[in-house]
Amino acid sequence: MKKLILLILLITQTLLCFTQIIKLKEFDFDLSNLNEDNQYHFSKWDTIYYPEYDYHLVYIYRTSVYASENRLLFLFVESTTPLGTVENYLGADAPADTRYSYFYKDSLLWSEFKSCSLDEVYIFEKDSSLIITWNDFWAEENQHIFYDKNLNPLDTLSLDSKIYPLSSDNILIRDDNYSGASLKCMINSSTESWIKHYTLSKKYELNISCSGNRSFYSIQHNDSIKSYNADHELIWGESKAEYKHSPWFTFSGKYLLYSNYEIIDGTIVPTILIFDNKNCKQLASIDSVYYNNSYQVLHSPKQIKYSDFLFFRNPNWDNDGGDLVVTDILGRVILYKTYTLNDFPTSIIKLNDEFDIYHNDDLLEKIKYKP
Repeated sequence: MKKLILLILLITQTLLCFTQIIKLKEFDFDLSNLNEDNQYHFSKWDTIYYPEYDYHLVYIYRTSVYASENRLLFLFVESTTPLGTVENYLGADAPADTRYSYFYKDSLLWSEFKSCSLDEVYIFEKDSSLIITWNDFWAEENQHIFYDKNLNPLDTLSLDSKIYPLSSDNILIRDDNYSGASLKCMINSSTESWIKHYTLSKKYELNISCSGNRSFYSIQHNDSIKSYNADHELIWGESKAEYKHSPWFTFSGKYLLYSNYEIIDGTIVPTILIFDNKNCKQLASIDSVYYNNSYQVLHSPKQIKYSDFLFFRNPNWDNDGGDLVVTDILGRVILYKTYTLNDFPTSIIKLNDEFDIYHNDDLLEKIKYKP
């Protein structure tokens, strides 16, 4: 009997590891629906008929969940935005109605209403403070607002200021002004851990790049570039970088990509340089890939979200189509498929063992992938 009870407990714990449901107000939410950014978004369109005015008003309803790094704090957001009437195609001139509620696990801390669209959320898990970016064409208060855990406003920033979230409850904030730029690190909504100032001019520029998983970032100022981990430990630095603009990270931060061009026999050939983030050593140079029994020059490389894979577009204008080519970080082809130019994929998201392929916001198909 004791063995049976123990077995049942083990099965229950195993199931909980795969599925964890929390209750956010009346909304039962499965944490497995959170994406790699610890976010969930859902939207739908609907129309409401107003007989007294004899028109149909179109609304878009959105539901979002923003979770802290360890999924202990959640901001649950519900919004309704009027878009206009069906009959006259008139745009509505009103901001979104947004209800946003803050939870610790499934315990409600507070719930508030605001006439504005909520654009982004950054949660500090150590003290439960947060930054909310409000941005709505029809609202007056469009800015980053810093709040404590009780929603008391602490500070504001213009939307021109750039926010770069890192892991370990760190956030980088870039703020440009007439004398240059500042880059500071916030460890909560009211505390700076450090701040640096940079000169900006036609000669001196500042570029910040962060890995998709928020574990690494780089700072390029003029021709010097340095790479750091999220704890601000220097990984490598180059005082005379070969590239004239900043490379960008893959999702994992293990690699950096740099887009370059070479002229071969009078033809401009795009080249992708791949660097190891451990030491900034070049690993590969991709100017073409081999598939379908031939080498093909590929244009406009893009990253596949939540992965270190790349995808390229190889158009065939004569046939009104083109090939989608997916490669690993070293340019080895994983798959390729032909699409018409009208529905050619614009983005790809890798989730678990499949590629979700999109044309704008429309999901075209899911393709299974096994390494």
